[in-house]
Amino acid sequence: MNDSNVHLVNRSIIRELLTWEDVLAATETALAFIPMAQASDTSSTQVLYDNGSLHLKAAALQPAHVLSVKANLRPNAGRASGAILAYDLEGQRLRAIMDSGYLTGMRTAAIALVAQRHLSELSSPVVAVLGLGPVNQMTIAGLRHFSPNVRLRVWSRSPATREAVEPTLANSFDVLTGDLSEVLAGADVVITGTPARQPFIALDQLSNQTSLLLAMGADTAGKRELHEGFDGRVNLVVDVANDARLVGESAYLSQTSPVELGTVITQAALRPRTHALTVFDSVGSALVDAAVVQLVLDRLGDHASTSVDLSQ
Repeated sequence: MNDSNVHLVNRSIIRELLTWEDVLAATETALAFIPMAQASDTSSTQVLYDNGSLHLKAAALQPAHVLSVKANLRPNAGRASGAILAYDLEGQRLRAIMDSGYLTGMRTAAIALVAQRHLSELSSPVVAVLGLGPVNQMTIAGLRHFSPNVRLRVWSRSPATREAVEPTLANSFDVLTGDLSEVLAGADVVITGTPARQPFIALDQLSNQTSLLLAMGADTAGKRELHEGFDGRVNLVVDVANDARLVGESAYLSQTSPVELGTVITQAALRPRTHALTVFDSVGSALVDAAVVQLVLDRLGDHASTSVDLSQ
């Protein structure tokens, strides 16, 4: 291919090239690197407009000579859309433009799976999944892939969503309900992934046996799922501390020094145990994006993608 040509990589190609095992491994490695990363290695910002926001994440994965730039348009109502620019730093050129939706969903699910692996000691937990958007559907798929015997309880407040999703996720869960108290009862792990802008989960709603809450939904200024009662009463772990303080659940909590998951991964002895409940606050990582983009580029080869010469 001409060095000026750029691959156009659609969602179906990305879905074909990525495997859960490799995405999980790449995600774990990238998360472990976050506490050691230089500020100049990554950039994350959001541009707000009247009905939503544009999320911009960029990261240079130096050992692999890859730099990814992701731009996701996130309307307050409706699904996100966006693209990733993948640069080859060794060749000093733009190598690919790829769909961001499936890749982002899979890496977000992988972040949740890595967090569960390192923050929970239960091998077969009862897991309550709150929200049935595309990312949580991906998380359910990942949970089933790695833990076929996991007991899944799924909640969505929307009857239309429950009706639409049930056939596609048949046999993936034990309970599908619109009753929040039913799905939280007896859950060991709770995973949230809703677009909520008003908190809807209080600490006293959780079961006494719930030891881990993965808060995956709040990643934009104004989004929030957890009530104030969590403040000071949980072990707080985050994926990217600086970003979580701005747009995650951490923006509403007074704990100023949460532990980054990468530190837990590399120094297991530092796993926090002060409280009975650990909350993992995830806002997404540009370095994880770059690591998964690298997987796609490594496997692209002569795959039947369209290429164009943007210089003409």
